[in-house]
Parts: sequence; C-alpha cells; structure tokens
Amino acid sequence: MRTVPDSPSRTESRALTVALVTGLIAAIAGLLIFPNEGIPLSSQRTGSVPSSLLPVGEVSIGGISSLAAGTLGAASFALAYLHGNRRHARWRRQGALRRLIDTVGVTLAGSVTAALLIASTYTVMAMAFQDLLLDRIAAAGLVAAGTAVAAYVLHLVASELDTRQLASLLALFLVAGVVAAMLTAENPGWWQDNFSALGIGTAPSARTFNLTIVIAGVVLMTLADYLTIDLHPRGHHGRTVDDIRIVRWILVVVGLALVGVGAVPINTLETLHNAFSIVALIGFEALFLVTPIVVRDLPPVFTATSFGFAVGLVLVVVLWVPVGYYNLTATELIAMLMLFAWLVLLARNAAATPEAAAERAEHAIAQAEEAAAEAAAHGEAERRDGAALDPGHDGPVLKAG
Repeated sequence: MRTVPDSPSRTESRALTVALVTGLIAAIAGLLIFPNEGIPLSSQRTGSVPSSLLPVGEVSIGGISSLAAGTLGAASFALAYLHGNRRHARWRRQGALRRLIDTVGVTLAGSVTAALLIASTYTVMAMAFQDLLLDRIAAAGLVAAGTAVAAYVLHLVASELDTRQLASLLALFLVAGVVAAMLTAENPGWWQDNFSALGIGTAPSARTFNLTIVIAGVVLMTLADYLTIDLHPRGHHGRTVDDIRIVRWILVVVGLALVGVGAVPINTLETLHNAFSIVALIGFEALFLVTPIVVRDLPPVFTATSFGFAVGLVLVVVLWVPVGYYNLTATELIAMLMLFAWLVLLARNAAATPEAAAERAEHAIAQAEEAAAEAAAHGEAERRDGAALDPGHDGPVLKAG
C-alpha cells in the first residue's frame, strides 16, 4: 500500500515550500539563540557521541540543528502524511484514535531518525574540524540549511510512503535509536547483563532506548496495515482474507509486545517486562513460520529464506540456553536484527505480488488522469486569458477603464 499523493509537480512544489519556510524559521531561531561568536559544531568536542539531542553544557550547532530538524521535520512529515492518506480507503475506515496513533508513530520515526543523523553528522564534523568555532550568522545558516534539507526529504518520503519505504524507515529508525543508546549508555558494561539494561535509569540514553522501542512497536502495527493491503487477496492467488489477517494480527501482537518492552523497563517490573519480551520472541518465530505457509504465492526464495530465519532463531536461542555460547544480550540483539531484516524482505516481496502491482497500476492511472485534467484546466484558463486580451476575438474584450 502507498499514500495517495498529488501530481509530482505539486508534491515537489509543496516540499520545496515547506523546506524554505522551515529553513527560515530555523535561521531566525538560530539568530535568537546563538551568542555572537564562539559557537562549536558539537557540544561534545572530544570525539564522543552527544548524550542527547539537546546541547549539553553549551549551545552547539549540532544540538540546535538536530532539535530544529526533529521538531520542524516532524511537522513537515505529518503534513505530507495526512495529505497523502486523506483520500485512501484504509485511512477513512480507521477511527480517529487509530489515525492519531499511526500518524504520531510514523512521524516520530521519521523525524527522530533525521535528528539522530544530523547530531551524528555534527559529531563527526567536530572530530574532523577540532576547535572550530563559528559566529552567530554562520551557525544560524548551517542550522537553516540542515533543517530545510531534513524537512524537504521528510516531506517527500511521507508523500510517497509505501510498504517498502515504511519497513526500511522502521529498520533505520531502530538501528539509529539503539546505536545512539549504546554509545551513550551510562554503564559501559550494560551488555554483560541483557539488552534491556540499556533502558534502565533516567539518563538520556535510557529514555532514548525506551522511546525507540515504543515507537518501533507502534510503527510495526502501522506496517501491519500496509502489508495487509499489499497481500490482500483478489480471488485467484490461493489465499483468503483470514490468511492475511493471521499475519496481520501476529504483527500487531509483536508490536504491542515491543511497546510493552519499552514502556516497562526491566528495573521497574521485571516479570512483566520479561513477559513482553517472551511474547515478542515467540511472535518473531511465528511470523517466520506462518507467513510463507498462509501467503502461498510469495516467491519460493523468500519462503526458503523465511524458514531459514525460523531455524536460525531457534539455533540462536539454543546457543544461549543450554549451550551458553551467547549471553542474553547477544540473543536479544540477533533476534531483533533478524526480525527487521525479515520485515524489509517481506515488504519488498509483498510489493512485488500481483495485487500490489495492480494497485500501483491503478494509482499511476489515477495520477495520470489527474495530471491530464490539471493540464486541460490550465490550457483552458490560458485560452480564456488570451481571448480576453485579443480585441478581434469573439469573446470578452478587455476595455480600458
């Protein structure tokens, strides 16, 4: 499934307009926030990754840029996502609460990813240009440029969001958030306990990890709807609506379990946290096994790969208990990576099915018809304007006042 954007020219024009507006807002904010001079690229100039998106101890270009890109980029993404979905049947069938959850989850995934990438970029730049300090105008210009680019890209992504792009965005967001939490963890020995140790405490790294897992769960439930549309049967491909609903509900259960894992840190209610983790792990295995069985017209290579993932997950668990080759952290990390790699593969293969191809063809036809109607209306308007300015024309004559 994909959103229903306007013609490409309208989408590009709207994205460029949003980029210019957000860039101007970011520039004004930078001029108001930054001091006259002595502004560093990153608040962490020693080479370490910033502990949060906000500048630590001093105002930095990277900190303000990531904050501006995250907030204004979120507005840009949400605007395009709502505009593209408002005419889609799936969107109209959903309740207001579900629309809100979908929009917030997908928007946060896109905007936080952009903010983390900008923060990381400025950290690397600070390592390359050590002790570089800029004045207010240069700093505000960099903030404006980064924010405008982020808003432009996010607007285009949201305008053309389909199943494959959403799965890729989810995987990128999860990797960015978890890696940021790993690199900024207060306890450098967290990996000796378990993966969930990253979410312990009130430090920015713990909040980043927990929020990442919660948002990933919400986006996974949104992805379930997108996949349902792409895999929806059209009467002759050996699958039924109930078959597709099985896959959808497993994805929803896994998404809810991930929300629980992030919302209930292991140091608060360990039993409940572990229960959510176990449900998610069982859901991973169920997806690997059930999907190629109930969705029988997926490519044979994907079917074999999915079964291979199922065997691999069992092997990883066995190597943890009883063999003891892996610790719990490695088991959780490998299982998570396997799931999201599999989701990207499923999304790409689902988008290649006849049903998805038919929907893309219908969308292309509708878009071509809309563009033709727009061109015809534009031509008619030009004809009327020309007639009004031509005194020899039978139509209206433009008279001097």
